[in-house]
Amino acid sequence: MTTTQTSDSPSTRSPRAAARSPGLIEGLWLVKGWNWVTSLLGAVAILSASPGRAAETSEPWRVVILHGANFFLPSALIQDQAMRDAVTTGAHRRVEFYPEALETFRLPSANYEPEYVALLKKKYADIKVDLVIAVTAYALDFTEQYRDQLWPGVPVVFYSVSEELVRNRTFPSGYTGQSIAFDINGTIDLALRLQPKTRRMVVIGGTADADQYRVRHVAEYLRTLDGRVETRYLTNEPVQELVSHVQALGKNDIVLYTTVFRDVTGQTFVPQDVLRSLSEAAGAPIYWFMHMSAPGPEFVGGHLVDFREQGRRAGELALRVLGGENPDRIPAQPPPPARIVVNARQLDRWGIDEKRLPPNATVLFREPTFWERYALSVSIIMAIIVLQTWLIGHLLVQRRRRRRMESEIRESERRFRSLADNAPIMIWMSGPDQKCTYFNQRWLDFTGRSLAEELGDGWVANVHPDDAPIRVDGYHKAFETRAPFTVEYRLRRNDGDYSWILASAAPRLGGDGEFLGYVGSCLDITDRKQMEEVNRDLAHASRVSMMGQLAAALAHELNQPLGAILRNAEAGEMLMRQPQPDYEEVNAILTDIRKDDQRAGAVIERMRSLLKRRDLQFESLALKPLFDQVVELVRSDLQARQITVEMAIPPDLPMVRGDRVHLQQVMLNLVANGADALNGNPVGQRQLAVRAARLNAATVEVAVHDTGHGIPENKLADLFEPFYSTKSHGMGMGLSIVRTIVESHGGRITAENNPDGGATMRFTLRQAE
Repeated sequence: MTTTQTSDSPSTRSPRAAARSPGLIEGLWLVKGWNWVTSLLGAVAILSASPGRAAETSEPWRVVILHGANFFLPSALIQDQAMRDAVTTGAHRRVEFYPEALETFRLPSANYEPEYVALLKKKYADIKVDLVIAVTAYALDFTEQYRDQLWPGVPVVFYSVSEELVRNRTFPSGYTGQSIAFDINGTIDLALRLQPKTRRMVVIGGTADADQYRVRHVAEYLRTLDGRVETRYLTNEPVQELVSHVQALGKNDIVLYTTVFRDVTGQTFVPQDVLRSLSEAAGAPIYWFMHMSAPGPEFVGGHLVDFREQGRRAGELALRVLGGENPDRIPAQPPPPARIVVNARQLDRWGIDEKRLPPNATVLFREPTFWERYALSVSIIMAIIVLQTWLIGHLLVQRRRRRRMESEIRESERRFRSLADNAPIMIWMSGPDQKCTYFNQRWLDFTGRSLAEELGDGWVANVHPDDAPIRVDGYHKAFETRAPFTVEYRLRRNDGDYSWILASAAPRLGGDGEFLGYVGSCLDITDRKQMEEVNRDLAHASRVSMMGQLAAALAHELNQPLGAILRNAEAGEMLMRQPQPDYEEVNAILTDIRKDDQRAGAVIERMRSLLKRRDLQFESLALKPLFDQVVELVRSDLQARQITVEMAIPPDLPMVRGDRVHLQQVMLNLVANGADALNGNPVGQRQLAVRAARLNAATVEVAVHDTGHGIPENKLADLFEPFYSTKSHGMGMGLSIVRTIVESHGGRITAENNPDGGATMRFTLRQAE
């Protein structure tokens, strides 16, 4: 085996050089042409851009960035960009950056350092610097030596400095920073894990201090492996020769590339450019420990450092110091952990089994499988096929269901028509266009017309002319609301006479809620109408009879205002005969005459309204004034019979829906019955009470309570039947009429005996909407 050793060793180098050697490596990051050009343009844009947001103070923070190597190295640009982003994003003031490059990698610092220090001193003489950022160990050494001359008392934040140097170093006051570590040992272990049968490892490096430092580190670690692999060092060769040596290797060898900043001829290089030349011609797998990017040099992989994370952490430290935090209280930060990253293309190129990778390895540039590449497209196509299949199957099922339903509908319609034609009521149907489409046989027999004559709007011809507008308008309005409706009208029979018809209809809806028209039924209610007419006549007769019974009390009620009118008129005549009449007194007399006349007129009007024969006229009514008028009408009779009346009607009682005259008749009958029940009671024990209360959200209950002798229990059930009476002189129609009126208002009436004597009549009324 041929082994080439470097001419420099730790013992032959100066302390200053030994301190600087790791720093340049720690500032590099592998990036290919377009990547670093883009980063360069981004850095230039940042340096030339105006502040994008308003600062909280007019005085900006001024930060000097001192690079130990070339500022435009790709790795330096990436770290610098991440650092600047972290500072500017978190700063509450505008930040000005002043970049400076020592160029110690390419230029011997001893030759120009004094002049460079003088230049910086003159350059920043009138600029207040708030922070100095030292990048790599070269820059850190420079600040320790010249800070007091250039920026006295200004804090320093460093980054991209080897963890070994940071761990064993004592810093001056005002220093803190972020260290970095390259896991060369882990990279060697990864290479041996992926190629366990390899017996030879070729280590490639350059002649610069940084190159030799890395090579020595590799040699130290390989010696701990007890000769597990044969080692060959290619470090004192021109780059062209290095490429030739690597090209001659076999795929069972391992190439461990460190860095080549300078070769034996003295030419300087960017390490990733050399790596690119080696990877294009390599006959064996190459491993590296810096960074992997695309596009970039191809190597298998290694334990790689995230330079963006390095720059970001440094920017956060700088922001803390700018914010006023004492750097002496901020310890140097440990390096970001390295990640195991491999190149899938190189694994395939060298036939390395991916199963040998550690579980936490990240695989980049893996060629996607057919499923990975077209998973979405295949999934969409399969979903479409499945959906189409389901739709076709669903449509076939729906087709069978529709045919079955159509058959069932036809059978249902046939049964309906058969049942409708034999029904004892008249049935009709209409479509959504308001045209009637069906009348059963009962209807046709009633009207004596054919089905063809009745269809469409033909049925309107048989409606009574007085009822046709209401009937037709209500029919059309129902189609607008599509709500059930009920209407009464007169329809001409087959003998030419008219009968009263009660028509009820409900909307027809399809399975999907579609409106199909109406289906309705009609009942001949002529007999009921005639009975209602008889009941109205009986109610009128009952009111007339009641007025007859109250004739004496009413006469007394009228005599009072009429007698007062007469006496006031006589007094007025006497005053007018005087030589000088007292006109003020005459005016007062005339006012009294007018009031008494109005009082008598009110009595007569109440009598006329009760005696008038009329149909039900529903309206919203307040019960208290309604019942007050009834009590006022019978007040004289009750006073004559020494009966007291208690009215208990709450002021917030809701209004009811009813006919004023008929409800007054109900109260008049119940009060009169209650007064009759008090006959025979001692004076002072003749009391009537009228109470009203809300029963529920839609109903009001009225109760008439007396303290009389009560109702025999065996007569309670028949109390409201026609011609049934508990009085020897009664006809038995009063309470029957009362029940008819209450039920026509949608209520019900009951009677019950009180536990302490007497009886109570209760009836309900609907609240007004």
